[in-house]
Amino acid sequence: MKQIVLVGLGNIGRRHLESFFRSSYSMNIHIIEIDEANINKGKEIANLKAKKHHKTYFHTKLPEDLAIDFLLLATTSQNRFDIASNIISRNKVLAVIFEKVVFQKLDDYEIMANLLEANQIDAWINNWPRLAQYNQEIKTRLATSSFLEMEVKGSYWNLACNASHFIDLFVFYTNNN
Repeated sequence: MKQIVLVGLGNIGRRHLESFFRSSYSMNIHIIEIDEANINKGKEIANLKAKKHHKTYFHTKLPEDLAIDFLLLATTSQNRFDIASNIISRNKVLAVIFEKVVFQKLDDYEIMANLLEANQIDAWINNWPRLAQYNQEIKTRLATSSFLEMEVKGSYWNLACNASHFIDLFVFYTNNN
């Protein structure tokens, strides 16, 4: 049975929780959240969507001495470094996904990279749009363009969160990397 730890049950954390419940894998899902309203929303989602091979556990404290297959950090960037460091130092973690913006301090990136390497932890940043097939196709079609103007329209977005996706896409479309 996979051991999943989800830290943070705000809007993004709840989307991740829903995605876990779409999985066919057997999972123990440990949800770390201190806000009672978010805990209640998470419990509602679990009651509606969890299948019998999904076990959910709600905690207000960070785990200790747990073998974690997958750690997902959906906290604010202000406290993410401290939380990640704490969990990594007190548990065996195989893989982690960080939400973006990952950290607030530039030095934290190098410290975390060293911590991840020393503990042989696979890590990703949740910035998926450039991996989507349709964006790969758009990049291919734009390869011969010498000029690109990009305009994004919509509503009900978390502007700061989604702006990073659009900025990254623009760089992806216009860069050879």
